[in-house]
Amino acid sequence: MVGELKHTGSLRDYMRAYQRLMLDVPDMQEQDKLNWFILGLQSWAKSEVERSNLETLEDAYVVAERLADTQRKNYTNAFKPSKKPDHEGKKEDLR
Repeated sequence: MVGELKHTGSLRDYMRAYQRLMLDVPDMQEQDKLNWFILGLQSWAKSEVERSNLETLEDAYVVAERLADTQRKNYTNAFKPSKKPDHEGKKEDLR
């Protein structure tokens, strides 16, 4: 059940699904919760979370939230229009 959950969409969606799943297994050891959370992550997120040497699932959520924020900012910035006008400040000749 826990091992079937995988991070396939957004990181926040995975976190929400994992948190809901943890409600069904309240007796699981903290280290197991953390390990299963990390195992379900996509490789890019997994390496970032593992690099943080976490001890609790809550710590992993904090790191994952930071990653999700960074991911969102990078996505948003990729589609922002340039602040430099295309016409480079020159008036258009409408004759």
